[in-house]
Amino acid sequence: MSTTPPFINRLYCESTDYTAILDLVRARTKQRILDYPGLVDLQELLAMPDIQAATRVWETPSGRFAGYALINYGQTYASLSFEYAREFSATGIGDEMIAWGEQAYVERFHGDTGELTSSTRDALPEHIALLEKHGFTRGAESVVYMARSLEEPIADPQAPLGFTIRPLAGEAESAAWVALHRAACGTQNMTLEGRQSMTNIAGYDPELDLVAIAPDGTLAAYVFGSYNREEMALCGEKIGFTDPVATHPDYQRRGLSRALLLESLRRLKQRGLQTARLGTSSANTAMQRAAQSAGFRIVDQAWHYEKKLR
Repeated sequence: MSTTPPFINRLYCESTDYTAILDLVRARTKQRILDYPGLVDLQELLAMPDIQAATRVWETPSGRFAGYALINYGQTYASLSFEYAREFSATGIGDEMIAWGEQAYVERFHGDTGELTSSTRDALPEHIALLEKHGFTRGAESVVYMARSLEEPIADPQAPLGFTIRPLAGEAESAAWVALHRAACGTQNMTLEGRQSMTNIAGYDPELDLVAIAPDGTLAAYVFGSYNREEMALCGEKIGFTDPVATHPDYQRRGLSRALLLESLRRLKQRGLQTARLGTSSANTAMQRAAQSAGFRIVDQAWHYEKKLR
């Protein structure tokens, strides 16, 4: 006789599901607290109506929360994230979540050929096996995670002649920040709504939201520094983040990313943090070189698993 409980999945409801999803992350082992999507990632994602509309919750017939799945749609990507309570690991709930993700993706893109992706680390073999069972294959690119100790010496930030580094001037420069991000990344994925979700997080520190200003007053580059006290308590480390980082194509190869990273590191250290981390694409070798020049080294990576769907 099967012991698999008959799950019910329904649309995400903020008033009842937000805390349950975050509690699922809080229940992870210390080694997994910072895995994507973590506490801060989900707070940002679930603040956006488009993401809420692409999120489903799984529960038992008695209404007990079991897990969630969401698809983060962008102009150039669609990424499936899912997680369920460990006690339901052997029930087939992961299969249901992936099947829902595939169907939702096909319906969203009206049957056109494309790829749905989902990311995971080598340290999670069960997750990898589940994706491969459903026909996902490891892609050529990954997310590279880099870290450096803040207890080691931090070089003085040296912005190019005529450039200045300062915190962003709040909402007055948000639209310019979004335009900078789009130009630097070559996509329209970032929106004002997405930008606001980053700054509405509890603990947002505007003094870590740094930009490099060109001699003519335009925004040339940025680094978004952050830290979260709850995440630090859960993982047992005083960790801050120095990403995302981006430079406008007109101002690349001038050392702006390195200067911003160093200033961000200096400010994180002032706040009593011990380690800084960032993530970037394995294909973004320029960003990796800039980070290495600021003292970072590669410590882990998360692979993109892909499946073509029609």
